[in-house]
Amino acid sequence: MAIDQTSAQIDAHLVDSLASHMAAAGSVDRAAVPLGLLLAWLVNLDLVSADFSERHGTAVLRLKYRELKGSELLVSACAGELCWIDLNERGKRFLREFYPTYLEVFGATLASDPFDVEDNWDNYDQISRVLTKALLAPGELRHSRRQGKPWWAFWQR
Repeated sequence: MAIDQTSAQIDAHLVDSLASHMAAAGSVDRAAVPLGLLLAWLVNLDLVSADFSERHGTAVLRLKYRELKGSELLVSACAGELCWIDLNERGKRFLREFYPTYLEVFGATLASDPFDVEDNWDNYDQISRVLTKALLAPGELRHSRRQGKPWWAFWQR
């Protein structure tokens, strides 16, 4: 499932928003899970900007202690929008390459319909392993492309 980039194309400062997934998800709660799990991972790997961390310091800390879910941070602190300005340079570089297929990877990792995924830390742990491998092994991604596999299947030999 490809990500609906309509709102991102209209608004260049936006990576993605809940609004662009409402039709497919059917509710804010369901639409917030994939983007929220991604935001939690970005925060935990310090891929958000220093300004984002300062503005939302308490919420960021609560998320790192797993007292707050990524979907809750997305809605309460970001008004349902993940913006490029919220990321540091490494986060921006990674998402520019990775994000166009994020829902496909998310669905392949957790459920065929990414909006049927339960918002919990077990699911976060599963998707974070894939995200972290993609971040830390970019050569693996390029190698899997040469082998004719989708890039997110880089761990399959």
